[in-house]
Amino acid sequence: MGFRRSEYDWSYFWRWEGDYLMQVILYVDDVLIFVDKGTTMRDRFMKRFASIFPVTDFGEDIGAHNREYLSIRILCPEPHLITLDLERYITDISAQFFPGGVHATYTVPARLELVGLVEDAIRRKEETKECIDPDLHSRYRSLVGALLFIAITTRPDVQYAAGMLSRCVAYPTPEMLKEAERALIYLFNTRALRLTYRGDHHRADGSFAPTIGPLLDDGSSDASFEVGRSTSGYVWRMCNAAVSWGMKKQQSRALFSTEAEIMAGSLAVCDALFLRDSCIERGFPHDAPSVLHMDNKGAIDLSHDPVLHASTKHIKRRELYIRDLVLDGTIKPKYVKTDDNTADIFTKPLQRQSFQKHRATLLGL
Repeated sequence: MGFRRSEYDWSYFWRWEGDYLMQVILYVDDVLIFVDKGTTMRDRFMKRFASIFPVTDFGEDIGAHNREYLSIRILCPEPHLITLDLERYITDISAQFFPGGVHATYTVPARLELVGLVEDAIRRKEETKECIDPDLHSRYRSLVGALLFIAITTRPDVQYAAGMLSRCVAYPTPEMLKEAERALIYLFNTRALRLTYRGDHHRADGSFAPTIGPLLDDGSSDASFEVGRSTSGYVWRMCNAAVSWGMKKQQSRALFSTEAEIMAGSLAVCDALFLRDSCIERGFPHDAPSVLHMDNKGAIDLSHDPVLHASTKHIKRRELYIRDLVLDGTIKPKYVKTDDNTADIFTKPLQRQSFQKHRATLLGL
């Protein structure tokens, strides 16, 4: 039917028909369709598709409350606005782990002591050979698995907690289990929060893709500088909310904070390149670099030129990948104060005020 398959995501297909765009996403036996209003493309596609495969069509009204895709509820409460949430899934998971109900309230998913508890769990595993309680182990693994799914789909605000908890899946402690339960309780208390994407009001057709400028609103990267391997964190925003985010333990040990920050920046630009190229192949070219906010001036300088050669000559090429994209005009690093760096939420536990500030930026609230 003239659809093209994305080179960057093989489950994604699209087709232009004049000025109308139809997009199809496949996952096992689920099909998600987005199409501009004013065209019969969807009807023709469903007729052809149903002639080959048995299919149940749930309709095209994504404003309905029962429209879910992989447990993700997709709503369009008003023009130029799409929201994603896992409210039902979070409610069901909470009932599974807390059958008597949730009777606590937390405003942040991770305590400041979480890093120390993870280190203690790792140390205990290395120093002792004691057996792990199988019930504790099973509950912890199931809980962390659910948290990871929630974190990577619609709730980037729990990415740090889920990532740190996952480092001890093989050897959890009772203290770590309490931290995992805390994260789930936080999610239950805030289950109504959702990713909120706002379209471009300047386009007559209400498309979510702007006609000029970079498609990505902006991005942020950050790193924690620790005695062991540091943690990289990043986020990219589009249409007022996060579209790509993550945290990862760095592959090598940074010798100073600038090195840790440049490694985090190089990790972030890999996702930016994927997002930009996937937009370009659909016919939405960029005419400006994507801005990446960083809170380390040394890392920004290093992304432009090989400064401080004596101190940085040991840094591997893959960790300086950001420099290649800066030189070719794809990425533009920009300094931001630490308190205003949204990626901080992925690298360290934060106090309530800072956490809620960055959460609002991530979710588009």
